[in-house]
Amino acid sequence: MIPVLADIKRRFRIELSTILLLILFVFSGMNSLVAQNLQEDVYLGLGVAFAEETEVLGIQGNVAFAVRDDARVAADFTHFFWHDREFTAFGIDVPFREKNWEINFNGHYLIINSENAVIYGLIGLQYFKQESEIYASDLPAGITPADFPQFVSSDSGIGANVGGGLEFILNAFGIFIEPKYTLGGSEQFSITSGFRARF
Repeated sequence: MIPVLADIKRRFRIELSTILLLILFVFSGMNSLVAQNLQEDVYLGLGVAFAEETEVLGIQGNVAFAVRDDARVAADFTHFFWHDREFTAFGIDVPFREKNWEINFNGHYLIINSENAVIYGLIGLQYFKQESEIYASDLPAGITPADFPQFVSSDSGIGANVGGGLEFILNAFGIFIEPKYTLGGSEQFSITSGFRARF
């Protein structure tokens, strides 16, 4: 098979499997929380995330439930898609591909909690994972990915999230926008927007 086509098929399988895991994450959260008789306080959502440092989009699944009238606890999984980057070594430009994903556990303090809108502050923890690859087909003759071990690797870290959110309520659904900055971990500003459904 042509190397480029094989690469595309492999990357498509990776992204598809991640999307399926994301859907499983949301629905498993729904089943476990509803089973605990928290139906009136459960929020499930899907969103699109943008990372400021890498300038790449991702998809997010999230679940939250109220512990008080003015507080919620939330968890989310965000997968940022493969994106192309480049560095210079040995006088040549070497392209490599990178993807990231993160799991966040946050607390929401509801500053305003009305029938039509919610404004909240956010603080929590993040686990961040980064993977990068160089494909031999991208390199000049005589150079292999083994020459750049720092770009054929994975890295992870734990960080602290600080941010907030705004949510517009439409019956059982809400449209939200949530900016946050992470100290450590991904060490970047990100913003997520999407919808949440209340069960």
